[in-house]
Amino acid sequence: MGEQAVEPPHDRPPRRTQPARDLAHVADLIAEDLVVQEPDALGDGGLLGEKSDPAIAERAVEGIESGADTSLSQYVKGDLTKITAQIVYEAANDGDEWALEVVHDTAHLLGAAVASFINIFNPEVVVICGGVTQAGDKLFNPLRSEVKRRAFKPAWEVCKIVPGTLPGTAGVYGAAGVFIQTHWGLR
Repeated sequence: MGEQAVEPPHDRPPRRTQPARDLAHVADLIAEDLVVQEPDALGDGGLLGEKSDPAIAERAVEGIESGADTSLSQYVKGDLTKITAQIVYEAANDGDEWALEVVHDTAHLLGAAVASFINIFNPEVVVICGGVTQAGDKLFNPLRSEVKRRAFKPAWEVCKIVPGTLPGTAGVYGAAGVFIQTHWGLR
């Protein structure tokens, strides 16, 4: 009986598994909006930097300086250096069109990230925390729509996207919890 030569696994082309195909699809979904833009379009912090309060305020100020029709400068008596994300959210809730556009753009970018997260990890709940949640439904409605548009249907159908309920000091609580678990072994 002759022995049949068996090809070693490393000589075969890699087989793409279902998760690998899904992950490749996730990258394709966000590439059109997030990768193709010029590097500074997302701010210094990349995708997460765009969601930060200073980046939101900066985007609003850039629009004002470019001639956007907005009442934002009235909220700070003309001193654009005092515009914060909170003021942008307040103006959006008051119906300011430019502020609404800034909030919707933020929801669009955050929605792309959340959809990717949902597609990869398939969570039951995604909790959005931080100052961005102060925009309320003006952020969460377009955010959920963007996630629905981008995420796999079975994943977004079972996932709730909710604002965090802890105050602005939630990061301190989280850091303390990690420290306690890591250094004292308590849970």
